[in-house]
Parts: sequence; C-alpha cells; structure tokens
Amino acid sequence: MLVGKIHMVFCADSLEEVIEPLNKGPYPSISLFLSFGNFKDIASPIEKKYYKGQHFHYPVELMLKLTVIKFYREIPFRKLKESLTQEDLECLFTCEELKTGVKIPSGKTVHHFLYYRLGKEGVIDLMQLLGKEIVHYLNKPDFTSEQKNLIVDSTPLEASRYSDANFNSHYKIFMSKAHIVSFCGYPLYMRYSNGNDNDAPFGRELIRHISERKPEAKYFLADGG
Repeated sequence: MLVGKIHMVFCADSLEEVIEPLNKGPYPSISLFLSFGNFKDIASPIEKKYYKGQHFHYPVELMLKLTVIKFYREIPFRKLKESLTQEDLECLFTCEELKTGVKIPSGKTVHHFLYYRLGKEGVIDLMQLLGKEIVHYLNKPDFTSEQKNLIVDSTPLEASRYSDANFNSHYKIFMSKAHIVSFCGYPLYMRYSNGNDNDAPFGRELIRHISERKPEAKYFLADGG
C-alpha cells in the first residue's frame, strides 16, 4: 500500500503535492521528498568532475540522498544505515531493485564520499547544483506569481565565549552574520560576514549569484540589521 502511494507521487503533475505539506504539516518524510527531485541532473556533473571516469561502487545519486538524510536527521554517520526504514528503502530504490536485493553503503562509506571524494570544493559544487535544481522546480506554474518572492536578509549569529567575534552595539552581543537569499520561502544560498559588516555588498553578491539561476520572482531586500 505504501509503495502505491509513493508511485502516485512520482506520477503527480503538481509539485505542490509534495512541497505544500512542508508549509502546513504533517510533514512528509525526507526520503519521500527526495524521491520527487531529479537527482540525476545533480549526480551527473559530480560523477564527471570527481570520479573522472573511475568506477563507483554505489550510485552517486544514492550517495547524495543518503548524505541529505544523514544531516537532515542530525545523526552520526555510524547510525545512518540502521536508521533507514522500510519507507526510506521504498523511496530510495525501485520495486524491482528491492525484489532482487540492494546493497546499502555503510556510514563510513558515505563519510568518505563527502569528506574525501568531494571535499570542500565538491560540497560547494553540490550546494550550487542543489540550488539550481530547487529554483528550476519553484519556477514551475504550480506556484503563483504572488508566491514567487526572492528575499535577501541577514541574521545575527551570537558568538560563543571563546570566539574572537566583534561586539555589535545594535544587538549588544558578540556576533557574526549570516546573509541569506530565499526563493518562495526556501533558503538557497548564504554568506558569512563579520558582525559589524555592511549588509549591502553581501546582498548584492547573493542577488547576482541567484540571478544566474533565472528565478521568476520579485526581489525584496529585508532589513537584517
């Protein structure tokens, strides 16, 4: 019965069937949400750049999804494999794959993929590709023009007692800043800065960056302090 419901989502014409519940609850599982996205377009450039024709034991698309699940659930790599439910497996693999048997990478393998195969540069590339894919879906007609707002804002990040962050007289705390650009309410890209840096240069940089993705949206520059 569960597989039938998942199959209906795959065949759905409207992205809102998956996206809209995220705003209202109860929330769909992260694996169900990932099953809707086109991760092949994200995995392909990762394969070309970071494998360079080498054989990969596990599909890159699967490794990417497991990485997202690990961080979304905030669990250690060593507990990733045992955390996967039957619903997760039905979202990550086809019915035929489940019938014939599937091999699931260990948490150690996923850790190696993220920190050694991709590394810092690869993670940045991955985030760029994910942002591009999200914009692509949010540009679909399922979202009305009223929903398609692009907002650039900043938020204070209070520093720990051991940090060398500067004191901000407005917030009266030691802090840094996170400058974030959101599309349809979904945060896509972020830049860090010193707690007393002017927001404008970072806002312009984020707008230039996301403009390359061609979002069909109005722009708003929020007052982030």
